[in-house]
Amino acid sequence: LGRVPLRSMSVESVGVRWGQHANGREETDIPMADLPVATIQRRAAFDIGSGATKLQVADVDVAAGKLVTTLFAREFPVKFALVWKEHGQLTEAVMDEGMAVLSNLCRECTRLGCTAYAAIATEVFRKASNGHAFLERARAELGLQIVTISQDMEARLGFLTAAALSQMPRERIVAWDSGGGSFQISTEDTLPHRERPELLAYVSAMGASVATAQMVEDVQHRSLSSVPTPNPVSV
Repeated sequence: LGRVPLRSMSVESVGVRWGQHANGREETDIPMADLPVATIQRRAAFDIGSGATKLQVADVDVAAGKLVTTLFAREFPVKFALVWKEHGQLTEAVMDEGMAVLSNLCRECTRLGCTAYAAIATEVFRKASNGHAFLERARAELGLQIVTISQDMEARLGFLTAAALSQMPRERIVAWDSGGGSFQISTEDTLPHRERPELLAYVSAMGASVATAQMVEDVQHRSLSSVPTPNPVSV
């Protein structure tokens, strides 16, 4: 398995802060301006979600805060949430599958010459009793520092992504981010009485995998282990 010879980025605040990945530890709160880096950086973003694992690699203008060129953007289904709902925790099989996907994506980062990355994990890793153990395994075997973010942070990142990709005025944007384990709807309150825009978010644990499990087990009264999909379904 290839390790990740890159700087890791902390995702603890909206203004993403940088940390130096060295000796298995991460130091945060290093101001971006203090780092001896070029204006254009080749960065990688890992999203280890409840139903799929995603990687995007792009050249980023860090001064302007904009993507310049996207070099790689793919996602691979890994049904963490469905396995958790069926077994009550993540099985060795799904963790091995997730590690194989991450290992291949780390090799892709090396091939493309990435110099820094951020990696986040979402709902199922907050809920599953052994979710943290999987993230620790990724750190130990791949050198990949993964941060489990809150659902409020998911909502914030979803809104910022929508703003970056749509190029619409922020006051007109409503972002709907639906994943395997949860969903978030977010927008900004830009009313004149506010000194600065405030993010408004509605969050729920009703993701696609969770809804599938409830439809099969609670509505159709069948076993998720033998019936992987509730289809056909009518409303």
